Amino acid sequence: MMKNIFSGLILLSAITLGSCYEDKGNYSYHFEDINSVDTLSFTPEAYSGLNGWMIDYMKTGEADTTTERVTVNPTFSAPDKANEMEYFWYRSYTWNGKNVRDTLYTPGYMDVLIPQNGEVTYSVILEIRDRATDISYFTRLDVRTREWYTNSLFVLHGNSVNNMRLGNVETVGNEPNITLDAFEKANTDPNLHEPFKNARVLSYRMDAMSREAELAVFKTDGTAEVYNPFGLKRKYDNYFVMPPTEAGSNLFIAKTLINLCPSGNGYDFRALISNDGRFYTSRSLFRFYVPGTTTENTSHLMPDQYRIGTGVMSYSYYVFWDEKGKRFIHNTFSGTNFIPPFDTANREDAVLSTPVLDSQVDPDVLASLQGMQPVYAYVNNFGGFQQANDVRFIFYDPAHQRNLMCRLKENEGGKTRAAGNEENQSPFTADTISLPGLAIEPGTPIVYNASLSLDFFFYADGSTVYRYNVSNGDKSIIYEAPAGYEVSVLKFKQNDDYYYWGNLYRYLNIGLNRGSEGAVAEIKITSAGDRDEKFEEQFYEGFDNIVDLQFCNELQYQID
Repeated sequence: MMKNIFSGLILLSAITLGSCYEDKGNYSYHFEDINSVDTLSFTPEAYSGLNGWMIDYMKTGEADTTTERVTVNPTFSAPDKANEMEYFWYRSYTWNGKNVRDTLYTPGYMDVLIPQNGEVTYSVILEIRDRATDISYFTRLDVRTREWYTNSLFVLHGNSVNNMRLGNVETVGNEPNITLDAFEKANTDPNLHEPFKNARVLSYRMDAMSREAELAVFKTDGTAEVYNPFGLKRKYDNYFVMPPTEAGSNLFIAKTLINLCPSGNGYDFRALISNDGRFYTSRSLFRFYVPGTTTENTSHLMPDQYRIGTGVMSYSYYVFWDEKGKRFIHNTFSGTNFIPPFDTANREDAVLSTPVLDSQVDPDVLASLQGMQPVYAYVNNFGGFQQANDVRFIFYDPAHQRNLMCRLKENEGGKTRAAGNEENQSPFTADTISLPGLAIEPGTPIVYNASLSLDFFFYADGSTVYRYNVSNGDKSIIYEAPAGYEVSVLKFKQNDDYYYWGNLYRYLNIGLNRGSEGAVAEIKITSAGDRDEKFEEQFYEGFDNIVDLQFCNELQYQID
């Protein structure tokens, strides 16, 4: 009896609950009523950064704090319902040493306080909410103060040796700002006057620990300085950067600088080569030393025993072609060397104990290079994914107007032998190959991109930039300069794949000269080494003759 009563209650409950909902069978969500955000822009103009939109306010150097207004400019799928949208600005920033989080509820704009000579970054989440549907659209925006020349291209230009200027191309929003004399515009140091007038070589490194960028400038009088490129404030003078010059010795006038990882991500060695064929080395800092000064190896080569034509860094060695001895020489940066990585250390604390040695390359290979002139050297290295052990030197044969390539492959265990100073055994195997259809001479603008195959490099002939394929001798036209211009410099924005930097190594900056006029073109290269036709060429003019180019970027920066 009890069981029957219980069953009846369950049945009654099911009937009662079922009657609370009637399935009409007609589902209409009215998607046409949703007012979506189709496009979004800001005033001032924002650009796409690493984590979302970015708006930069340039520092003026004044002591004032100003109120600036950021306005969002959305377009809606239903413009007639724009007045039904609400705007919430969720902000996080630091002001007067205090962390602040607040929310502004304002109709399409946000006011921010900007110190003209201070640092502030507003990290903002913008919510645009439709009151009718409660559907929201979110986007990320950073509003910050910015030093002059942040993430920009420096242009060394001038029409005489001691009349150089450091120009700049800086993109704020999507518009380029061209400055012919960047130092004059930014200088606040009364003790510095035209410090770039005799500059000849530019280089860059990023200190991954301090997140400070450094722009090195090497000059025709043998001196060098290091600047923070963002604002162009001098960081290190010549006495810090260059070793003391011995009495009676020639000036060390820099010709070129070689390194693998300007990102400073663990392999931050470099070598500086002079006009007269000497070289200095450094690690981490732009602070250079004479190699082998404390070595006890009797086979160590002194600077007057060689004259470097060109060189490169492998995984274990600095490798050079010695024009005086018609041979390869090398110096290892492993072993018992010690170079202080911090600027608080004394120069005298360094230990340069590894010798400069004859590489003892196969005599038959050396014989095939007699009478030839070194043009360029490069190595396979891409963000640590490859071991940089395949070195290639390009030579020019003036007698036959042709090029030859010498390939040096670092032997297994090269570091161990280098540390043991076993100079009688070559650390390299070597061979040579011809480069059909190629006749480029020393001084030709040429560059290799470490993200590409070792078989590809780029060079200029007059107004044309070519990609050359070592494997088959094919030449492909990558760029044609405007009428009257000739290519003077080829330099990628960065030649290192660093995970914070995006595809900077895809962008090729091209220095162009026409009479006394100079310009800079920028193109993009695909992963296959072709011209990326989707990227619109950039062209910046108004300079004097282009001597060198150097892009300087923040640690966390990418273009795409």
